Amino acid sequence: MNWKNQLTRTPYLVLFIVLITIGVGTASALITITFEGLTVFKENAQFDKDVNIDGVIAGNTINDLKQDILDIQKSIFFMDIVVANTGDNDISVMLGNSDGTFARDDVNISGGPRGISIGNMNSDGFQDVVLLDPVNNLLYVLFGRSDGVIGLDEVFDVGNDAHSTAIGDLNNDGNQDVVVTNGEDSNISVLLGNGDGFLNAQPVVDVGMDPRGIAIGDLNNDGDQDVVVANEFVEDEDFSKIAVLLGEGDGTFVTTDVIVGAFLFAVAIGDLNNDGDQDVVVTNGGTGNTISVLLGDGDGTFTAQPDVTVGSNPTRLAIGDLDNDGNLDVVVSNQGDDTISVLGGDGDGTFSGSDDLIVGDSPQGVVIGDINNDGDLDIVVANKSNNTIFVFIGNGNLLFNSEIFSAVGVEPVDIAIGNIGGKPLT
Repeated sequence: MNWKNQLTRTPYLVLFIVLITIGVGTASALITITFEGLTVFKENAQFDKDVNIDGVIAGNTINDLKQDILDIQKSIFFMDIVVANTGDNDISVMLGNSDGTFARDDVNISGGPRGISIGNMNSDGFQDVVLLDPVNNLLYVLFGRSDGVIGLDEVFDVGNDAHSTAIGDLNNDGNQDVVVTNGEDSNISVLLGNGDGFLNAQPVVDVGMDPRGIAIGDLNNDGDQDVVVANEFVEDEDFSKIAVLLGEGDGTFVTTDVIVGAFLFAVAIGDLNNDGDQDVVVTNGGTGNTISVLLGDGDGTFTAQPDVTVGSNPTRLAIGDLDNDGNLDVVVSNQGDDTISVLGGDGDGTFSGSDDLIVGDSPQGVVIGDINNDGDLDIVVANKSNNTIFVFIGNGNLLFNSEIFSAVGVEPVDIAIGNIGGKPLT
C-alpha cells in the first residue's frame, strides 16, 4: 500500500516531509506529521542517499518511522465493509464508524453480484471495488473516492458462471491485476491492469472442472505472484483438486494439480507454520465438513496435513492473527449449521482452541479485520438467509466481546473489507 497517498487523502491530515539528499553518504531530515493542528509525530532521521519519499514511507530505511506512520494510519482511518447481495442486485457499502457499526449505502448492480474484492485499481490511493455479474458474464470496477461514494466506472467481459475474484500484481508492473474463476468454462480469466482502472484481458487459463474460490500469493519464493484455485467438481475417487498456477512474472502461468478433499469451495493463502513459505487452506463441503491444510515447501509444492474438522458444509474462510500470538488463525463459515468455526493456530500448521460461534441463517462470506480500531482483529460474516452481517468484536485472545448486527441487502453472499471512505476521526 502507498502510505503517502493513504495518509494525505483527506484535508484533515497534512504530512510534511523534508528530505535533503546529497550525492554520497546520508542526510538528516526533520519529519513532522500534524493532525488537526496537533503534532503527532516528529523525528530527526538519517536516510541513505538514494532513498525517495515513497521508500521512506514504506519503511524501507527505518522501521521506527514505518511503525509510527502505521499507528497514525490505524488511528485515523476506519475499516469499511462491502457486501454483495445476490437477491436484490446491489451491493451494500458499509462505511465504518470505528465502533463496529456502519453507515449503509446501497449501489445497484445487475446480475446477482458476487465475487467481491477490494484494491487500488487506478493508482490514486483510494480503495476500489471489483465484483462479478454472473448472469451477464461481466466484471465491474467501481472506483472509490474520499467520501466513500463509489460508482460503476468500468465493465469487462469474463467467462460463464463467474464465481470469485482476487487482486494482485501478476506481471510486476506495479499495477493491480484481477483473476476470475469461471465455473461453467473450467478456466480462469486473467485481466492485467494499466494502473488507470482499465484491464486488459489475457488468454484464459484452464484449471479444472467447476472452479470456485481463488487466491493470490508467492508460493515458490521467486518474487512473482502465483494463483491457487479450488475446483468443486468431485472425481470418481471422491476427491477434488486445487489448481496451482505458478506465475512467470508476465501474467502467464505454469499449472499443476494437487489432490485434496471434496466439494472444494473457498481457498486462502498464508504462512501457517512460520517457516517463511506460503501455505494453502481450502474448505471441503458436502459431507466432508473439514478444511484441508497444505503446508508449502517453498517451491510451489505442498505437504498435506490431516484435515481439520469444522462445522457443517463449510463455504468460505479467512486467515488472520486473532489472538496476537504471531501465529495465523483461521475462521470458517459453516452454511449447514449456521456457525463459524474459529481455529487458533499453533504456528506449526496445526490448530487448537477451536470454537464454533452461532451466527445468522446460512452464513456465507467471512472476513477478518480491525473494525473498531482497538488493535485486535474482529470477524465479520454475511448471513444469506436473514439479510444481515454479524460483527464479532475481538478481545485479542480468540474470545469476542459482543456481536453487532447490521442489516444489508437481500441474500448477501460475499463480503470484502478495506478503507473505502478514508474518513478521519472526529
